[in-house]
Amino acid sequence: MRIKNFVRLPQKSILGFKVLSSLHSTISAYFLLFSGLLLRPYFGNTYDQMLSGSIFNIILNLSLIILIFNLIDKRKQLKKINFFLINIILFSFIPQIFFQLFINLKIFKNLLF
Repeated sequence: MRIKNFVRLPQKSILGFKVLSSLHSTISAYFLLFSGLLLRPYFGNTYDQMLSGSIFNIILNLSLIILIFNLIDKRKQLKKINFFLINIILFSFIPQIFFQLFINLKIFKNLLF
């Protein structure tokens, strides 16, 4: 017995653009993940630099979570084996993405208050 989706996700974004396909979401997520891993060590030690770095990392990790949800939603566009082979590395980074989001939210809160 199949469970039907009761939640209908929009097919267009807020700005009216078409929602990315599974493959495009995967490519974008890998690009953001790679750029985040490269840029994360280069944030400074002053208050302004740490604040902007934590905001950057929060936005980066939230974008990665949204892209991962989108590629899971659009997974029917690819064959199962191709979907898992392409996204296995990305799925292994999910705990780290949530951990980094939590850490950066904590840093952001401590810097503001």
